[in-house]
Amino acid sequence: FCLSRGLGDVYKRQGFIRSALGEQGQQLAQAQDSLRRFQEHHQSSDVGAEATAILQSIYTYDAKRGELTLQQHVYQQLVGKLEQTDTTDVEMRKLVGTDAVKDNRAVADLYQRWFDLERTRQQLMLTRNGKNRDVQAIDSTIAATKTNLKVASGLYLQSLATRVASIDTNIADLRRQAEQFPPL
Repeated sequence: FCLSRGLGDVYKRQGFIRSALGEQGQQLAQAQDSLRRFQEHHQSSDVGAEATAILQSIYTYDAKRGELTLQQHVYQQLVGKLEQTDTTDVEMRKLVGTDAVKDNRAVADLYQRWFDLERTRQQLMLTRNGKNRDVQAIDSTIAATKTNLKVASGLYLQSLATRVASIDTNIADLRRQAEQFPPL
């Protein structure tokens, strides 16, 4: 008798729980619909989605900052190499072959011109000496090209620094905006 009565109570409670869960599910659905209508009417948004979008923007800016910082490093190395040498070398050719230089067509063209002039000078030196007018003309053109490279690379470094500073400002602004939201 006690066992059957106990089972009956369990079945009654299960029925009550099912019924209560069903009612609560309907109430939740109605509340969610009401919230959605309110948000649409008052043009409010999903806070979680906004916070996620801000964090994604920070991540994107940070990745771009990393790319620009890498370009700065390559250009600083190139400018340093320009200061140290009057001829091109293997290390410089490797640096010029990076995407950082390839993406800057003006600087890439100047480096290619310098490499071509160096090759022409080497060919001339097989049959002439340094006092020859053709060799002197090539030397003068190489010097002018090297000066143009220093100027162009320096200007590009300045533009990279400005872009990094701008990205840093954007990231700081986004971080301040993100502080307005509860942690995800």
